[in-house]
Amino acid sequence: MKLVSTQKGLGSIFLIAVLISSTFAAVKEDLVTEDLPGCGHYNFDSYSGYIPIDDHNKFHYVLVESQSNPETDPFIIWFTGGPGCSGMLAYFMENGPCVWDGLDTDPEPHPNEYSWNAKANVLYVDNPAGVGFNLGYRGEYLNDKIAGEQELNFTLAFFERYPEFLSNELYITGESYGGIYVPYLAYNLHKGNHTTRTGGNLNLQGIAVGNGVTDWKYDGTPAYVEMSFAHGLIPLDLQRRIKESGCSFVEESEEDIPFSRECQSLGNEWASYIQKINVYDVYREPRDGGLMSDNSVETLLKGEEDRVGYTPFLKHFKNQTPFTMPVPQYMDRDDVRRVFHVTEKKDAFQACVRFNYERLPEASIWIYPTLKEAGYRILKYTGDTDGAVPTLGTLAWIDELGWDLQVDHEPFVRNGKVAGYYTKRDGLELVVFHGVGHLVPMWMREESQEVLYKWINGQRP
Repeated sequence: MKLVSTQKGLGSIFLIAVLISSTFAAVKEDLVTEDLPGCGHYNFDSYSGYIPIDDHNKFHYVLVESQSNPETDPFIIWFTGGPGCSGMLAYFMENGPCVWDGLDTDPEPHPNEYSWNAKANVLYVDNPAGVGFNLGYRGEYLNDKIAGEQELNFTLAFFERYPEFLSNELYITGESYGGIYVPYLAYNLHKGNHTTRTGGNLNLQGIAVGNGVTDWKYDGTPAYVEMSFAHGLIPLDLQRRIKESGCSFVEESEEDIPFSRECQSLGNEWASYIQKINVYDVYREPRDGGLMSDNSVETLLKGEEDRVGYTPFLKHFKNQTPFTMPVPQYMDRDDVRRVFHVTEKKDAFQACVRFNYERLPEASIWIYPTLKEAGYRILKYTGDTDGAVPTLGTLAWIDELGWDLQVDHEPFVRNGKVAGYYTKRDGLELVVFHGVGHLVPMWMREESQEVLYKWINGQRP
């Protein structure tokens, strides 16, 4: 028996040695050794490669280590929205180390002094299958639950490849449809006791979600009418008539969509006022891809338009994403793909893709009580001029949670003006950024970086 046991032990040691050797080889292979055009030379290590998540799908990732102390600084995972939009959008548009400032004119990005990796390790993921540079997608059906399982598989496999980050404080972040992705991953990690398949324990601390969909009872269409009135986009008379009509415009499922003649008429009247407004920021100059619907309310509510854009869950908005240019052209350059080790993907890069994805009616609101009870920290932030996921909807579902109010909408000032408002409830902190829309880390880089770091360190804005 001892001889057999010894042989098994030797075999296990040999297997572990092989796994460690292959892991080191993969990490070395993924190390970025060339400079990105326009970005200069990074003073930190960066990795880019692929992580298998099942028998045929591989997720593309980019890891940028902290510019300060990667061994001990927090570890942030970032999920871009959609569903169907690449993590590279955030890398180059919002909070990455190299970004565009003038998206319409600059041929190449520039270093970002407010990058989130100034004091944190940041991991950008193309999620779910079929998105960005991901490989192996066969057109299979996806939904929120399946995407959450894919995120979990990716995360566990990633930390098996990079076990040196297991002890770092882990924060899961994202925006827009990341309001689904982020809580799902936190919930799945919690259920699995944060343990990788090789026995490593992740140090999950909390989640941070920006302008994220959470509860279809309030997010999306239910908040649009109130948002439109709050920003003076529709007249008081129309707002009153919509309220008195009882037309809820709730999109929890297609069966819930009202098709009475009165509701259609009111919806069409509402759409006539807001159809040329920039959905991503109601005060910014409209661009073709950012316009709200110019369709009838029946088409608007049934979602019969193409599902393309940064927020395709809002199917009634005109397609195309106005704030992704010139990222796709840049990502299609041979020298850029070489830097990111993208050698198998031959198709043109799409910032946001069409694919077979179904949103689930329960959204992610049901996860929040579990996260609170388990002691995870929660940060929600929102831009108050967002027309895609209006702040009013976020305020409504947070209020319905009924968690004790401790700090109520207190302003904070930056550079001599109000930058936003801070609210704290038992188990959740909310930051409303003032005068900015859907993409807070793009339009308020300095302020959003500061708020994130302060929150991680247990401080308020």
